[in-house]
Amino acid sequence: MSLAIGKKGQNVRLAAKLTGWKIDIKSDEDKKKEVELTLAGIEFGGAGEAAAPLVLPEIHDEVVAALRNAGYDTVDKILEAPAEKLAELPGFDADTIEAVLAVAESERAARDAAAAERSEEPAAEEAVEAQAEAAAENEGAPATKTE
Repeated sequence: MSLAIGKKGQNVRLAAKLTGWKIDIKSDEDKKKEVELTLAGIEFGGAGEAAAPLVLPEIHDEVVAALRNAGYDTVDKILEAPAEKLAELPGFDADTIEAVLAVAESERAARDAAAAERSEEPAAEEAVEAQAEAAAENEGAPATKTE
């Protein structure tokens, strides 16, 4: 490794100059610590459903980027934030905040409706299966007259 770096980092500086890239030299230990810190911040398949990423289709990209940079990376976080906190963001006036909150509310309603629809689908499928089983059982049973 020391041959690649060169005397006092000369080879690294030359390679950086020729390629236009920034080259950082890190020891194995430093890189392992960096990877561990990165992985510590990632949640892998928790028991709960992951929060939906921030998508506000009717809002300018610059506004969405400002929200993400301020830590508002989900619709729920935006809706939980007081308007005064949102007003502290650069370029946010009362009209911007009102528009962001309205779109965030509609996005959350759409997400909740989709989730409710997904939860109803298995119940509907189970009901159809139960009817089919009941019909199959009744095929062999004698007919009864009801008045």
